[in-house]
Amino acid sequence: MRDILSKIDSFNIEENSWNELDIHITDLMNTENSEKGIVNLFKILERYHDRDDHVLWEIGHATEDMKGFEYELVNSLKRQPSDIGIMLLNMIYNTGAKEIGGENMDALLAHLKNHPKSSSSMVSYITEAFEEW
Repeated sequence: MRDILSKIDSFNIEENSWNELDIHITDLMNTENSEKGIVNLFKILERYHDRDDHVLWEIGHATEDMKGFEYELVNSLKRQPSDIGIMLLNMIYNTGAKEIGGENMDALLAHLKNHPKSSSSMVSYITEAFEEW
């Protein structure tokens, strides 16, 4: 497990291919305790926060069923908002959820809209996609 997480943590698109990351994610998901890598996976989304490559979507979908998903999604978005993270948040928002990971949804959206690391496209997406907000 440590070796897999180390490979995920050290992944760099300038030196590696997305296919390599995909292999590491598959290896992680085939372990007995894949949820131990949830923070590592969210940190990849944070590192490539403005991209929506296929493998990043795989990370999003892989984390959805992991224990602690909502809590770690909120933590990740607070550290570094990411396009995929905000889209995952929108899926939860569309279920009518008023809270996520112990956080009030409206307060979290306000935080993300004003986060210094939120890009203008992220702010636009929040404004448009989160209809009632």
